[in-house]
Amino acid sequence: MRIVIYNAGGFGRELLRAALHIAGQIEVVFASDDCEQVGALVNGVAIVSASSLRSDDRCALAVNDPAEAQAGSTLS
Repeated sequence: MRIVIYNAGGFGRELLRAALHIAGQIEVVFASDDCEQVGALVNGVAIVSASSLRSDDRCALAVNDPAEAQAGSTLS
């Protein structure tokens, strides 16, 4: 299992701090639909492709724009 934070923006980085604090040995990653972001690191945490999510991942949606949040609600 790993914690996946969808969106590496400001809210995502805030959520990252909390996730790292409580995660212990659980892997934490960011996910993105933007292929230019995949493979990059944000605060030392990898950005993976949203299409690579696994069935045992636990995901958090971290967006500021309500339109983005609505679009992201189709992720499974």
